[in-house]
Amino acid sequence: MLVKVLARTGHELEVEAFGITTRSKDFRNFLANHSDSDWPLPVCLEHAKRNQKTGWNPVTPPTDLMFTLYYSVKKHLLYLTEGNPAVRMLGLFVTVGQPADYFWGVDCFFDLDGRVATIDITMRPDKPGHKAQFLFRRVDITCRPSRRALAERIARHLLAQSQPKS
Repeated sequence: MLVKVLARTGHELEVEAFGITTRSKDFRNFLANHSDSDWPLPVCLEHAKRNQKTGWNPVTPPTDLMFTLYYSVKKHLLYLTEGNPAVRMLGLFVTVGQPADYFWGVDCFFDLDGRVATIDITMRPDKPGHKAQFLFRRVDITCRPSRRALAERIARHLLAQSQPKS
């Protein structure tokens, strides 16, 4: 019988959630020569969109945790917008090991036609000083009431933002 081992550390949770974790020597060298003023958050998020890991699909996340979160948020968006087809533009992008992660504490983000919700995943429910808009714990996905509440908060946050001008 196979037993699924659950993440015990933040590093393991990144692997479970995204299928990756990146802590490369090259990136540490990059960080030594850059700062968050060189990489404002909007630039980091655009960089992440262009540099998704091989096999990651922003509209069909390949891991169970992110697939569940993505479709929960999408379901709430469809409900709140009465089925607006623009919800099809929702994407979930991974930033682990990229500038958004290192400089802004963002592990992933939802993008709905330029409206963004940033997420930091953690094993610590009381993580101090997080910069992302939402803190995500494994229980927020595996426990149905927590997942529903998180997905609704993210959906409402996305809809509350004015649509960016093209």
